[in-house]
Amino acid sequence: MDRDPRCIDEASRQMDESPPIAIPLLSVVIPSYRSERSLPAVLEALCRECAGLDCEILVVDSTGDGRAARLARRHPLVTVIEPPGRLSCGAARNAGASQARGDYLLFLDADCVPAEGWGRGLREALVRGPAAASGAIDNGTPDSRAGTLQYWTEFSRFCPASRPGHHSFIPSFQLLIRRSVFQSVPPYVEEFLMAEDLVFFTRLRERGHAPGFNPAMVVRHLNRESFPEVFRHLYRIGAGSGRARALYRGIRGSFFRWLVPALPLLLPYSWLGLAARLGRAPGLPPGQKLGLLLLAAPGLACWHAGFASGLLFPRASWFPPAPARETAGGPETAAEGSAR
Repeated sequence: MDRDPRCIDEASRQMDESPPIAIPLLSVVIPSYRSERSLPAVLEALCRECAGLDCEILVVDSTGDGRAARLARRHPLVTVIEPPGRLSCGAARNAGASQARGDYLLFLDADCVPAEGWGRGLREALVRGPAAASGAIDNGTPDSRAGTLQYWTEFSRFCPASRPGHHSFIPSFQLLIRRSVFQSVPPYVEEFLMAEDLVFFTRLRERGHAPGFNPAMVVRHLNRESFPEVFRHLYRIGAGSGRARALYRGIRGSFFRWLVPALPLLLPYSWLGLAARLGRAPGLPPGQKLGLLLLAAPGLACWHAGFASGLLFPRASWFPPAPARETAGGPETAAEGSAR
């Protein structure tokens, strides 16, 4: 039986008058894999600092054990995306960005806990409306010698005492970026377990969107706390850095692929640079600085060994293994055409 046209008109009118779906100002995207040790603290601090801010929080968790989803029940702002298989960090960021609704995206690592006052710095950044911005990272494991070693060897250029403004490179441990800018550049490389943010930062800079560094936005990094884990990690990030420079043209330091035999000469240079940054660091007693410099020698040696390995064997540890061909702008991969 035909419906009364008046009923159809009334239904259409009610649909037209229904309020539009609210679009948040900010979407926070957290890539997560086996983050059960750090994710609860990250979400607790993030929800506290974002209180009153028009935002959504998306956790892309590829662990597959359901812990992140159970954790999210405590936080109304949090939505968990569970892909069917493990994702690299770049692929997880791409997946979260594809489902985010905010005018701005904020990529935050699952081991970076927003410090008190971080939300104030974030609000100030949003008022300024930058194309892209990042913040500082502090040591979240100050009582661990191994964790402190990792922090200073990996993040000393981005500590809260670092100068504001534009840097030659800023990693994606926290990256605020306008959605339209994110969509205007190629997505994160999904085949890398490490250094995908180095490639992405280079692409941003090439298009005139290099992120500014805002020391007022401070997160605390929860580092590894055993020396074997720290040394293995430093080797892996060195390998990722070398691999990115071997495969992608235009990255700062790409010329090193032609100077592999000379790489051991860079180790003293790296050590002296770290010594200079430690010397300027406030709050660290001289004895602790000296101890860190002694421990930094084997740590930096691991990084440089990985760097040489990545330069020489750039496709040995892609994730997942995928063929690629070099083009004028870099290798052709499935990541180039996907949404980050």
